[in-house]
Amino acid sequence: MKKIFFNTLLMLLFLFLGWLLFANLSDHYLWNDEASTAVMARNVLKFGYPSSFDGLNYHYPSAPDLNMPGTRVWIGDTWPQYYVMAASFRALGVSTWAARLPFALAGFLTLVLLYLFSIRYLKSREIGMIALVLAGTSVPFLLHARQARYYGLVMLSCVAIFYVYHRIINGKKGYFWLSLILTFLALLNYAAFAPIFCALWVMALFMDRREIKWRRFVLASVPPALFCVAWLSLSWFSINSDASYYPVNLSLGGIKKNLEFQIRTVNSYFAPLILLLSAVIFRPKTSDWRLFARIGAVLLFNIIFFSVFGLRTMRYYVQYIPFLCLIEAFFLVRVFQWRKGAGVAVIALLIFTNLLARPDKPRFYFFDYIHELTHEYTGPMEAVSKYLKANASVGDKVKIIKGDLEIIFYNPELEVLNDARYYKKTYPEWIVIRKYWNPIYEDKWRNERRAVIEDGYMDVLGGYEKILLPAVDSTWENSPDDLEGHFFRSPLITPENQMAVYHIKR
Repeated sequence: MKKIFFNTLLMLLFLFLGWLLFANLSDHYLWNDEASTAVMARNVLKFGYPSSFDGLNYHYPSAPDLNMPGTRVWIGDTWPQYYVMAASFRALGVSTWAARLPFALAGFLTLVLLYLFSIRYLKSREIGMIALVLAGTSVPFLLHARQARYYGLVMLSCVAIFYVYHRIINGKKGYFWLSLILTFLALLNYAAFAPIFCALWVMALFMDRREIKWRRFVLASVPPALFCVAWLSLSWFSINSDASYYPVNLSLGGIKKNLEFQIRTVNSYFAPLILLLSAVIFRPKTSDWRLFARIGAVLLFNIIFFSVFGLRTMRYYVQYIPFLCLIEAFFLVRVFQWRKGAGVAVIALLIFTNLLARPDKPRFYFFDYIHELTHEYTGPMEAVSKYLKANASVGDKVKIIKGDLEIIFYNPELEVLNDARYYKKTYPEWIVIRKYWNPIYEDKWRNERRAVIEDGYMDVLGGYEKILLPAVDSTWENSPDDLEGHFFRSPLITPENQMAVYHIKR
């Protein structure tokens, strides 16, 4: 009877977490980075490779160094995410829903694998259930897994690598799968690959050297390492060693700054530090201390890596979440053994509030997220795209910067004048001006990109009709990276922030 109850509860929990991941996937239009992936995925269907030119429009036309030299083969980002999305487009058609679906599915499989790991290698359904609840209700996890970007695939790959490694040290087959998943991660995101690859080798050398079949382990490590080095070499030489793509900082001040950002991010959004410290101090006395140490090794090498590489954005840390949730679950099992009511109270605080992390700034992100799932939201580029779809003619030109990729994806029949062409004094049928772009980013274009910036796009507006749209001109549409800047609710439209499009007068 107890087993039936537990299995029923587990099934209902997975159904609820599935709803959190898959509900209303197509409500928000793709924002800039998602649209970048979607444009490339559609070009994969057309050309068989990620082309930065689709026959009409250019993807970052003023950044030729992000292409393979002398070609339009895009290497500004790694490719697996494009092919995964292209497969979804092939099967389901080109749409917002199809763009996001495979990545949300990867997020769901991450939760499944996290639970399976707990019951098979931690020998604890309780730890698995708690880790599943914490990860599956984590708002950063949910927001990033629902993005039409590589984030869900990174989380799934890291948990899968950890799972397969434990199969190996428990005497089961898995070296081929370990090599395959590591290679996929190396090609998907080398910033996520490097730390877990190093962690595996440290675990193998210092914790599990007797269980490892070294010849197979070394052979399994060679392909991912070679593919990672090959891709880095290609992209490094092509982008002329641009420091913004490889922001290495070996100074103590830089490392300290990067470490502090990680600590703030983890504490504020992923897992309260006070709970993590409690888990380390009061962890259960498992039969194998190495289980706990391996989780720590993966997190430690990620922290070291991102303390040197200054990628101070939440998206680069989302692979921390499943492992942090496992650590929390270790401690919470002890709390439940002591007082069930206390365990339920702590989990409720973790899910519904941030009081254990930031009692000085209380927020209720989970309720905000539920509101986002159940209410319509219209972003600025969604409003522009829909208006152009209804009113523009095939072949019309649209002058736009930041938001250009959304228009290219949703309005492929229009010619988009983006990047440097935005500043030329021309008279296209449509002009879109983003309020937040000017003047900071224009100075960057003048000084760094050496673009010839004219005020033509403002001077010509006397010949255009201004059309107000039902949306706020918000930065980055609705990025998941900064929960303080993410719009869980539609912001209030005012005359100062209302989105507009300009149409040439006839």
